Amino acid sequence: MNRLEQLANTAKDLGCKVRCDEPMSRHTTFKIGGPADLFITVYSMEAIQKLYKAANELEVPLLPIGNGSNILVSDNGIRGGVGALAGEFSQIQFTGDDCTIRCGAGATLAGLCVFAREHSLTGLEFAWGIPGAAGGAAFMNAGAYECAMESVLTSCTHITKTGEIGSLSGPKLGMGYRHTA
Repeated sequence: MNRLEQLANTAKDLGCKVRCDEPMSRHTTFKIGGPADLFITVYSMEAIQKLYKAANELEVPLLPIGNGSNILVSDNGIRGGVGALAGEFSQIQFTGDDCTIRCGAGATLAGLCVFAREHSLTGLEFAWGIPGAAGGAAFMNAGAYECAMESVLTSCTHITKTGEIGSLSGPKLGMGYRHTA
């Protein structure tokens, strides 16, 4: 069994949906891109931790994606795995108080904006119309109309390529023009 097959089996054991040779054109807003060797839909933090750890040990690259916006995929596709964030990564909720929102990296910015509007919170108006997911928006400090995620993002939980969970907040986020730590 080769390394891709091993990663696919691990993903299936973790409750992930796995597709081989999946056309990335189905998963990008520009509707372009050849096949990913493995397209893995991940539904939980526990699964993504174990998946990243396994991918690292097997030396198989694993690229996380949310909404597939702001990425261009070659017609040659992606060698290795793509981890599509779904399930708990799409959730949007309050943190415990009624003015701080917590959302997963796979939540769409449109969904996040609607949630804020429905709860009479302001600050995300600039993000309406940006076709991305919250994780990509945080990672690249997405913005429009002279505002950016740095004006609303207070902390971010992340995962390393070895499956370790970390968190950054405040100045440690290192936010700049289309960049974060």
